Amino acid sequence: MNFACRTDSEDMDPPTLLYTLTPQTLLLATDSSALHLYDLRTSDTAFATPRPVQTHHPHGDYVSSITPLPPSETSTSGLSKQWVTTGGSTVAVIDVRKGVAYQSDDLGEEILSGTITGDKSIAGGEKGALRIWDGGVKGLMHGGDERRIVVEKGESLDVLCPLPEASGLDETVAIGLGDGNIKFVQVGKKGGVIGTQRHHELEGVVAIGFEPCGRMISGGGDVVQVWERSDEDVNGAAGEVNGTLHADSADDDEVNDSDDDSSEEEMRPKRKKRKRNKGKDRGGSKHIIGFKGMD
Repeated sequence: MNFACRTDSEDMDPPTLLYTLTPQTLLLATDSSALHLYDLRTSDTAFATPRPVQTHHPHGDYVSSITPLPPSETSTSGLSKQWVTTGGSTVAVIDVRKGVAYQSDDLGEEILSGTITGDKSIAGGEKGALRIWDGGVKGLMHGGDERRIVVEKGESLDVLCPLPEASGLDETVAIGLGDGNIKFVQVGKKGGVIGTQRHHELEGVVAIGFEPCGRMISGGGDVVQVWERSDEDVNGAAGEVNGTLHADSADDDEVNDSDDDSSEEEMRPKRKKRKRNKGKDRGGSKHIIGFKGMD
């Protein structure tokens, strides 16, 4: 099924972000700043021209992140009724029953990412600092104090992902930066950067997630990496992640090219960096799974 998003003027409105709430409902953000809620529980005859059941415009620019709040304990549908979004220079809260329930003041920079961990609402911007509101969504909406943690001055914080409880690192988020690094930051009142890993030498990190066994998966450029803690590590439980992760290498028969092609690969000129990527090239990256045709 294709979703042909159009504005009121019937011009094409390219999708920019997709989030699946349930197997039957999804959120679709578009370039015009629209956020559509689709319900797939319709008859087959309606698939030819699907229309969203709700449309909101929480920001003045495209939506850069969507964080659904967990359903209430009394929920029978399992559907999140509220979502925190970022976009332009604002943070917003959308209620499926009320529409845009809250929009922050102009924060003075482009807000590129957002998440919630524990009782903290978190947003990352283009200038390299995390904005943290204690008290979760209520703290955000009711003017709670905003704290900041400088992650990497002047570098964009493109994606945020809380570490799972099984990691033993409470109130910690993994942050994908525009320079290709992944930084781990504890967001408590005495928090800060506690570790750094390198995903890509040239391209920024665009996605971070954790699979059920706790391994971190990162994506950016033309590679996807799967990370796990080293068996020798004993400092992780104490809150240290620097050097405790390593990327799994693909099996020999899964790598795109054989070892004989490695010298040819090294001789190829490297692609130019995108303008926003300020990190320096630090040599060849190993233990990555490469995919042809990905830019």
